[in-house]
Amino acid sequence: MSDLVALSSSFPACKRIRIRGINERVPAVPVSQRHIKTIDELPPHLKRRLDTLPPYLPTKPAAELNGGGRSKLYDDAAEGRVMAIKHGATTLWCVASILLNLANMPPAPISPGPSASRRPGRISAPTPSVPFATAKKKAAAPLEVPPPPERAQLDPANAESANAPA
Repeated sequence: MSDLVALSSSFPACKRIRIRGINERVPAVPVSQRHIKTIDELPPHLKRRLDTLPPYLPTKPAAELNGGGRSKLYDDAAEGRVMAIKHGATTLWCVASILLNLANMPPAPISPGPSASRRPGRISAPTPSVPFATAKKKAAAPLEVPPPPERAQLDPANAESANAPA
């Protein structure tokens, strides 16, 4: 917090930045220091993904697979993390190299926050002692719909003949 306060005097209010936190930029692992180097070493979930995708993807779906935009994809290609080929005017991205790049990403530095019951000043909602289905309010009784009127009541001409003695 002191880093943010120190910066507040040098930056205008709209330009404040956080020094530490979940959105902190974590440097990528250099290609020479990767611990997963072959497709056989990929985790099972990435191997399944590799089996379901074609070997090469156009830029837009490759950027989605990479977890960023097109510029991030091109930055990774410039640093040698992912491979691309040209097919005419189209750039095609190697799916295996994208998945190897994802497998070598460092884990996110996320720490669990305090639970709701341990936060000061917070009151947790009580848990119901009966199952949810029985805890619902009972629905009001359905409205009784009167029976439809008889045809004689609808048509005044027929009403007189219906009421006449036979």
